[in-house]
Amino acid sequence: MNRIPLLASLCLVGASMASTANAAFIDQFGFRIESGFTAFQPTGVTASESNTYLTSSSDLIPLQGGGFVQLPFAAADTRLDWGVDGTSGLDIDEQTGSGSFGKAIGNAATNGAAVTVNNITHRNQEVLGNQLLTDATLFTVLFLEPGGMGASVEVPVPALVFEINFVETFNPTIDNQLCGPTSGNCWDIFVLGSNQAGVDVTSGMFSQDFIIDDFVYNLTVFLPDLTALNPTQCAAAGAAAGCYGWTTVEGADTTETVALQISGRPVDVPPALALMGLGLGLLGWRQRRAGA
Repeated sequence: MNRIPLLASLCLVGASMASTANAAFIDQFGFRIESGFTAFQPTGVTASESNTYLTSSSDLIPLQGGGFVQLPFAAADTRLDWGVDGTSGLDIDEQTGSGSFGKAIGNAATNGAAVTVNNITHRNQEVLGNQLLTDATLFTVLFLEPGGMGASVEVPVPALVFEINFVETFNPTIDNQLCGPTSGNCWDIFVLGSNQAGVDVTSGMFSQDFIIDDFVYNLTVFLPDLTALNPTQCAAAGAAAGCYGWTTVEGADTTETVALQISGRPVDVPPALALMGLGLGLLGWRQRRAGA
């Protein structure tokens, strides 16, 4: 059984952007995503294609529930390969023209359609060897900019932490409850979970509100392919019945999409009061970064 903790850091533009009353509604936000595998086991797994930001920045990234992650990481690779007589792997798909492995940039219209921001591909092949992936950590930072890319500044707020259990199944199999409707091979299993208060993986989406001037905005991150797994699959991954995740077909590449959507509306309370809590949280980050 393999366990992959996924650290998804939602870095929102927050309270420091509020400066005037009755400011204009922000009709689009720029986004930037930086991702990389910061740890993995065993040592025989091959890592490559490192993310530049995560291995060179000195930013402090705040965590949900308190604390910070200090960049840079010693490694933040976007491709893992394992196995002999065939190779399986995990890839954080590269966006053409972004300038770095594991980086994606673009714009999302407020109250518009969801925008695909990242893809993670599992290359599932029949493999041999004793150096197969057992665990890894995937760190993903999402930044938003009011007005579009390059129009303002980026300010991080507390990160969300997810855990993924991964099972590299054996082949062949006779257990279709575990392996899916196939003959002679077995689908690998991913289970997504979180121990954080207020994070519900059963919906396949994760939301967070933030306020700028007289408007409250909501950022929702979607995993459209997240589905309920059967009890046998959950148990194989070391998870309780009722778990959520996905399976990946043997002998094929399976890509899981990550999308975001932003909505906005007028704030229902005086902006100064609504901003107070978020502003105090961001103050510590600004002070720490200034002293770095």
